[in-house]
Amino acid sequence: MLRQSIFAFVLSFLIMPTFYTIKSIYENIENPTQLKKQATMKIKLLLIILSVFATHSAFAKNDEQTQRQFYQTIKSLCGKTFHGKTLFPEDPDHDFAGKTLAMTLAKCTEQEIRIPFKVGEDTSRTWILSNTDKGLLFKHDHRHADGTPDEVTMYGGYTNDKGTTLSQSFAADEYTAKLIPEAKTNVWTVYFNQEQTQLFYYLERHGKPRYKAVFELGGG
Repeated sequence: MLRQSIFAFVLSFLIMPTFYTIKSIYENIENPTQLKKQATMKIKLLLIILSVFATHSAFAKNDEQTQRQFYQTIKSLCGKTFHGKTLFPEDPDHDFAGKTLAMTLAKCTEQEIRIPFKVGEDTSRTWILSNTDKGLLFKHDHRHADGTPDEVTMYGGYTNDKGTTLSQSFAADEYTAKLIPEAKTNVWTVYFNQEQTQLFYYLERHGKPRYKAVFELGGG
């Protein structure tokens, strides 16, 4: 990841001068006092940076493992269809109001999970969860009946480095902000309840609830 590359660069920037300072001590043994002070200071600084780097690496590894476990939990449902309903908003005029929701984990690999999302008889939507080097990526693929892409499609974003093995949130990326300016603050959260008998799809915009659905996993 980018942050790990930056840390590696900083380490190399500090290690090499420290090495040459220590080398200079032995080459200039007749006047070692000042060189020893410089070496001591750099070694202490290097140890601090190494400690920070080790802590950072541990957290980064933990994030990756958490996301990997979440992805595998979703993937374990592959081949099944689950039905659900809209929880929010309760507005009877909402497009999804009163319609049965269904999600099918239709295609699953180690890199991508495709989940067609059906609203009533509308089959134009597919959720795509991708396992990438930058983290998990969640996208919305909208298509017309003939299979051609809708003008508003493939919006979504990457995980925000938080979350758990049962919950991950995805903030709108730059592409989404340009495609749908009013959705630039969108955050989608996909999460299981503790018993893993329900899966929730939750959308916030401007920090406020915009949509929420629940799918029953007990009998897929």
